[in-house]
Amino acid sequence: MKVIVVGLGRFGAAAARALKQNGFDVVGIDKEMRPVEDLKDDVDLAVRADATDPEVLRQHGGDDVHALVAAVGEDFEAQILVVVQAQNIGIEQVVARSTTPTHARILEAVGVRSTISPEEEAGSTLARRLAVPNIKRYFELAEGVGISELEVSEAMVGKSLRDLDLPTRFQLNVVGVRRPKDPDEERPAYLFVAVPDPDEPLRARDILELVGTDEALARFVKKAG
Repeated sequence: MKVIVVGLGRFGAAAARALKQNGFDVVGIDKEMRPVEDLKDDVDLAVRADATDPEVLRQHGGDDVHALVAAVGEDFEAQILVVVQAQNIGIEQVVARSTTPTHARILEAVGVRSTISPEEEAGSTLARRLAVPNIKRYFELAEGVGISELEVSEAMVGKSLRDLDLPTRFQLNVVGVRRPKDPDEERPAYLFVAVPDPDEPLRARDILELVGTDEALARFVKKAG
C-alpha cells in the first residue's frame, strides 16, 4: 500500500520512516530540500515539491495511493490546502496533523476523518491506524504485541464472540467490549462490559478490547472485514 507524507519535519519524517518499516510504500514530499535529502535513503521516494498543487499529488500517486498524511508544520493554511487537494483527487484516507484542538475541529470540518497530535501519538501507532483503519486506540505491551480497541465492522454485527472464535482462529483474546449507551448519538458515552456474554450478538459501534500480536490483529481484520 502506498502512502504520501507531506511535510518532512520531525514528526513527518518519523512517521514516514515508521510507515516504511511497517511495510508501506512511502513517498515523502516537502518544499525544502534539506528534509528531502535527510529522508531519501529511508523511503521509496522523497521529492522537493509544493503539495498544495494537485498535480504534484497526481504525479506521485494518484489513484494508487492508500492514504495521505498531512504533516505540514506551522503553516496551517498550507495544511488545509493539502487536505483539500488530496480529497479532490480521490485519496479517501487522509490523516492530518493538528497542533491545537481548534485546528483539529477545523480539519474535521473540511472532511478529515482522522487527526493526529504529534505529542500524543508515535509514528508506529500511525502506521497501525493506516493499516487497520477501524482501530480506535492501541497500547503497546511489548514489541509487536498490544491491546487494541477495534470498532466492530459491518460484517461482524449480529455475530457473537463465540461465532468469531478469536482465540482459536486468530490467537486474539477479548478482554472486554465497550458498548455505546445511545448508538444514535454522534459521540456517545460508552459502557465497559468486562465479562461479555459469548453468545450475545455484537452491535453496530461496539468496540472490542483485544490482546494479541499486531500480525494476528491484521489477519483478523483482513478476514472479518
